Amino acid sequence: QIAPTGANLTVEVYKGGVATGKVATLTATQKSEETVFGAPLALAIGDVIQFRVAQIGSAIKGSNLSVKAIVQLQ
Repeated sequence: QIAPTGANLTVEVYKGGVATGKVATLTATQKSEETVFGAPLALAIGDVIQFRVAQIGSAIKGSNLSVKAIVQLQ
């Protein structure tokens, strides 16, 4: 794993190809970080969720990193 430097790495959550406004941030120089979204994201059977990297750092680009999503059903 290579941590981003110079700027944070950000990953945006999309539902059905539309941005949800939920963005997870990996602070520059870090290799691991947890983002907890306040409001839940309503999902239905068949919904497609995507994670798109919006920013990867500026001095050194973060690489070989992974996104882990934990879903809680209610």
